[in-house]
Amino acid sequence: MAAYCRVSTKHDEQQTSLTMQKAYYETYIHEHENWILTGVYADQDTGRNIAKRSQFQLLMSDCRQGKIDLILTKSISRFGRGILDLLKCYRELKHLNVDVYFEIEKLYLSNSKSEQLITHIPLKLVCLLRI
Repeated sequence: MAAYCRVSTKHDEQQTSLTMQKAYYETYIHEHENWILTGVYADQDTGRNIAKRSQFQLLMSDCRQGKIDLILTKSISRFGRGILDLLKCYRELKHLNVDVYFEIEKLYLSNSKSEQLITHIPLKLVCLLRI
């Protein structure tokens, strides 16, 4: 088990949010006796560029090494905002048999409709912003 948290700025309120997210996931995972915490990975950086987020890269590396089989995260947007980067990551995680649970969306990556939902969420947000 692992968790991934991300905030986009280094403002004080976002630092507090990041600290609270990390504590929440550590507690939540430890409450499940069959779950073993590999780590809580957390970045303070924009969601636009996955390559620049060191903790996300470490998370992916640990997945490739077979250390993780389930990642918990607050929402799809915590993984990133660039659709091409997101799809590449999601497909790699699926190939590695690593599942991701997105709490806000109440969605597992292994759900057959997850990729379809993931590709449409950013498009819907863009459409809403144009109104």
